[in-house]
Amino acid sequence: MPNVLQRAFQALRARVAYTGGADFWNSPPSLIHRKGMSVTPDTALQVSTAYACIRAIASTMAYLPKGIYTQTEDGKQLNAAHPVHELISSAPNSYETAYQFWARMYTSALCYGRGVALIERDQFTGYPKSMHVVHPKHIRTLDMDGPMLGEIDGNTYAW
Repeated sequence: MPNVLQRAFQALRARVAYTGGADFWNSPPSLIHRKGMSVTPDTALQVSTAYACIRAIASTMAYLPKGIYTQTEDGKQLNAAHPVHELISSAPNSYETAYQFWARMYTSALCYGRGVALIERDQFTGYPKSMHVVHPKHIRTLDMDGPMLGEIDGNTYAW
């Protein structure tokens, strides 16, 4: 049986051109080309096995309960009164459920190494009022000898 598994794994490894590197998606193109094909997160998601694995992990993680907790003498306690609790646990924005939002965030993190959300704040209180998933392709990190800045579709934000 081990020989069958070893052969299957070797065939899969050759099929996706796995390099064994820790940063597989961002490896130099010469390392990931095999028979003229390049493996990227977008092309990997077209392989049903990769898609199924990423979807299984992301949906499982998105399903887990989320919230804001406060450390007490007895341990930690759910702090439902915190202004961010509602965003994280049930309504991150007006067009997605918390499950959909977190599934997209985890999928992005699994495929691109980071899940990024743009936080929209109330102009009077400064409290977060919604979160919107941003695709990593739309983000550019800027280093200006100070605080880290990010550029999303031409708009600059402090990290």
